[in-house]
Amino acid sequence: MDRRTFLKTAVGGAIVLAKETISPNLAFGSSNKSLNLEEYCFSISPHKSIAMRGVDTTPEQFLRNNPGVETAINGLYFGPNNKTQGIAYLAKNWHFATETPEYIRGYFSVNRRGDEIKVSESLDGKLTDYFLVLGTHPLLVTNGKVNSQSLEDRYGGRKCYRSAIGTKTGKDICFAVSTDAILTSEWAERLRKAGYDGALNLDGGPISQMAIRDRTGGISVKGKGTGNTKLVIFSYNH
Repeated sequence: MDRRTFLKTAVGGAIVLAKETISPNLAFGSSNKSLNLEEYCFSISPHKSIAMRGVDTTPEQFLRNNPGVETAINGLYFGPNNKTQGIAYLAKNWHFATETPEYIRGYFSVNRRGDEIKVSESLDGKLTDYFLVLGTHPLLVTNGKVNSQSLEDRYGGRKCYRSAIGTKTGKDICFAVSTDAILTSEWAERLRKAGYDGALNLDGGPISQMAIRDRTGGISVKGKGTGNTKLVIFSYNH
């Protein structure tokens, strides 16, 4: 039975959301060697939630500095001024990015109840109607199909390491990184084959990295990037 009660807790300058429910918590990391893909999927529960924070570090170092964080992935593109471009909104009016329209072509969103995860070309309401919104480009997968944005010439020129955030079921949140350098179009097709219903591109190349803490406290690093991100997106254990 879902009690529809939500807890909001401050975590080092970020707000996280947890849903009280008696259903089992879902969280798993996996390697898909045939697709050269590393991913971590989880659902919001009484013990786990999603948050983000403005930083100047790697996901690995962020985990080492924050023992309660389970998994972290790099965030959106950032400009020469080191400011994150696009939308990175978290409930209670936290804004971590410039919100400049030209950097926004699609959205990853979590509703205020925490039970609906979407990747879409537009939002159904204003930012404050959501718990979390990321807005950037390009869209990779929507409705289980490769989105046409990922096939555009503007994204086709260079192979590099890739990161993404998405959902497979509309109820889970998935972080993903490639283990090889690929085109954006290849990244989109790879995520589709891995079962994503929706996926939004994140910064890549030397920034592409995901770090996962196991049950013994050990940290494994996924992806090939070693550069600092200006935004980290993470799952947090209560």
